[in-house]
Amino acid sequence: MNDSKQLDAIERFFRAGLKLQQLRILVRLSQLGQVKKVAEAFHVTQPAISKQIAEMEHALQMPLVQRVGRQLKFTAPGDTLVAHGREILHHLEQARMELDSMASGLAGKVTVGAVGTATPVLVPTAIASFQRLAPNAAVSLLESTTNRMFPMLLEGDIDLVVSRTPPPNQREYQQAAICRDPIVVVAGVQHPLAHRRKLDWRELAGIPWILPPAGSAMAQALGRVLGRHRLVLPNGCVESTSLLAYPILLEAGRLIGLLPQSFAQRTVDAGNAVLLPLPVSHVSPQILVTWSRNHLSPVVQVMHRCLEEAGAAAHAGGKR
Repeated sequence: MNDSKQLDAIERFFRAGLKLQQLRILVRLSQLGQVKKVAEAFHVTQPAISKQIAEMEHALQMPLVQRVGRQLKFTAPGDTLVAHGREILHHLEQARMELDSMASGLAGKVTVGAVGTATPVLVPTAIASFQRLAPNAAVSLLESTTNRMFPMLLEGDIDLVVSRTPPPNQREYQQAAICRDPIVVVAGVQHPLAHRRKLDWRELAGIPWILPPAGSAMAQALGRVLGRHRLVLPNGCVESTSLLAYPILLEAGRLIGLLPQSFAQRTVDAGNAVLLPLPVSHVSPQILVTWSRNHLSPVVQVMHRCLEEAGAAAHAGGKR
């Protein structure tokens, strides 16, 4: 096909041939990687999905996907459509949410992703404030690690991410620091090291830890600080994905662990733990909120503001 016919085909496609459902199929295919999974997601047959892709390729007169072995890969035109299609669908969803807000007051849904060290105090406080401001809006909270949540943020599956580490590609995101919440070392009130005014890291040799989830920023930081002081993890350690389990695990008086200061102080005030006088310099004390550079809907902006206010309150409380 000569260049003139190619350009005419592209012009016709964007003027009359492109359908939103086709964009949704391409974007979902980029996420799932298999026609079978896309068909399951849309509750249709595989031939129906293949037909939609073939119609786009015929209208554009260029291939969008190609099979490499058993894998489907996008061509350069396919990648271009997916990238812009993702933005188009995201903006349409934002428009839908804003129209919902106009029709029924502030409404819609906000999905917040947060690392475990931000979920016990900061994020619940923000959600409680958000519910007072937007009682008709729904909130979904996902606790996970940043290596999983930042790609979800880019795909539009999460609106905001609360974390201690920044995203790997700064150009794709915007972020702001909302508070400082240092990580501290805690022990049960019956622990042999409890109530010591001075303590050296070397005195922790042989003491079992409550371990953060493997692969998390906290686990990596603990590994670095133990390595720096030439300590190894002994037998009897307990890995926990829930900070809420720490007070009970500490109660037996054998384990020690890392906690964000905001949550640790509540545990100390309740008489269930003590802070050990050991500096933890390998974990950032800052809590960040990160969002995509795409436009934030009004309801997400309200959640963003609630996170900032919760962070300011936590910071003020920590200075008392």
